[in-house]
Amino acid sequence: MPPPESQASHRSPTRNERLSRLLVLAVGLALLVIASYTGVGEFGFVTFDDGAYVFENPVVRDGLTGTGLWWAFTTSHAGNWHPLTWISHMVDVELFGLAPGWHHRVNVLFHLLNTLLLFAVLSSLTGAPVRSAVVAALFAVHPLHVESVAWISERKDLLSTLFALAAIGFYRRYVSKPSAARMGAVVGMMAMSLLSKPMFVTLPFLLLLFDVWPLGRLLPGDDGIRGKPKTDQLMKLVTEKIPLLLLGLAVALVTMVVQGEPDAIYPLSVLPFGARVANAAVSSMMYLVNTIRPTGLAFYYPHPWILGGGAPGWEVFVSATGLVAITGTAIHRADRYPWFVSGWGLYLVSLAPVLGLIQVGNQAMADRYTYFPLIGIFIVAVWGGAALASWVKMPAPLSLGIAATLLVSLTLLGHRQAAYWKDSAALYSHALEVNWKNEVAHVNLGNLLLDSGRLDDARGHFLAALQIRPDIPQIHNGLGLVYLRKRDPDRAIVHFREALRLRSDLPLEWFNLGVALDQMERFDEAAVAFRRSAELNPAFHEARKRLGEVVSKQGKAPPVERK
Repeated sequence: MPPPESQASHRSPTRNERLSRLLVLAVGLALLVIASYTGVGEFGFVTFDDGAYVFENPVVRDGLTGTGLWWAFTTSHAGNWHPLTWISHMVDVELFGLAPGWHHRVNVLFHLLNTLLLFAVLSSLTGAPVRSAVVAALFAVHPLHVESVAWISERKDLLSTLFALAAIGFYRRYVSKPSAARMGAVVGMMAMSLLSKPMFVTLPFLLLLFDVWPLGRLLPGDDGIRGKPKTDQLMKLVTEKIPLLLLGLAVALVTMVVQGEPDAIYPLSVLPFGARVANAAVSSMMYLVNTIRPTGLAFYYPHPWILGGGAPGWEVFVSATGLVAITGTAIHRADRYPWFVSGWGLYLVSLAPVLGLIQVGNQAMADRYTYFPLIGIFIVAVWGGAALASWVKMPAPLSLGIAATLLVSLTLLGHRQAAYWKDSAALYSHALEVNWKNEVAHVNLGNLLLDSGRLDDARGHFLAALQIRPDIPQIHNGLGLVYLRKRDPDRAIVHFREALRLRSDLPLEWFNLGVALDQMERFDEAAVAFRRSAELNPAFHEARKRLGEVVSKQGKAPPVERK
């Protein structure tokens, strides 16, 4: 709990003293980041998305090329449109090849830049460098942020936040002296953020919250925060943000088109809107719980409504009631505690795009979604802590000691959490320790064990996943591969066919079915399977090769490929 900054000194510090203090605080923040992520440079890739983003992606593996730049702006690979993120991965490969340690170090560097930029922007906005440094320190070390930093594939979080913070900084300059050029800089930084990840479509609304506090542009009064808001002033503030609103709308439409590909977004018929709202309420409160008690974190949290049954009714009720109560209190006390309404609003508004109202993926929530939103919670905690310290007349050394103890504890917890990302086995095993009913962890660990030849262990994890989600084709494909390698093609065929019954457009599953049928010398059926695999993925040359082989076994000429 830092002391009220107005009481920190009886005389105004000189410019050199202010700069020296800012430098000391910045160095301290940098050391915190380094302490939290020591050893990350020795980590490897993980099989969860890192292949699609880097080490198995042929375009990214070529480094920075003209073809790659065009691809980055036109692809929907991995269900996302984020060209700057793709380009950043290409630059990494161009500089460091496929050495994962350097890719990790670049992530840590971006996190360090975000920490320092948050400190600089918040200090400029509030004129409170010590409190701003504490907010930035919490941002730097909190375990909930480990996923965004220690996971190479989450470069998009780091980049989008970097440009969003820069946009907020430029907005501060615009407010001090409005001009088209300065607003243009805000629009430019927002565009860069959205090209990294379409998370900050809500940036115009976040800027309105900063208008409330600390800028004091929305509520009139002697100190810029008291009184009732003027409608004309509100309209003026909204109007100046129309370019940002239009930009956000355009990128949101592009994202909807890209993620509207088959199976990218859950339809309402599968996941009703009521279930989405209930999960949004529960996950919003769970993020707060995990902020206060950051243990039991995992790379994937199963969605209770997708699994069937949903969360207990009491949990939904308590979560929804809690959110309403906190929001109501923040609004009611906005005149006295404007940082409360702005910080809480920052949390809710920035979290809104990833609350699952438009459900992409199977997860109920994700630690990475809190990377920016927790800034709002940290603002409430720090400014609220300072107000409490002032009210109880807590000595400054004691409040700083409490803050230091908290930061040390979070640094140690964050360092431990980062260690789970050292390799795929550690990541998936830890997730199963947190929650055994995690089908994604079972499937990924099963595939690792399958690749290492531990067939019985792999089978156990695939069967465990099957008990949780019998409707996932990849589980049946994994079991089929286990039996195929156990020289039991009959049972393998059963699982490959079940995978294709669940989803018929999977080239790898068709290929595996063809291999099993080939082993059974059922050449006609194998040829059909290989042909279907090649049709679904024309670049799958192995499927065409195996098709030619089985056709030859039938005594027929191999198929002639059209050019």
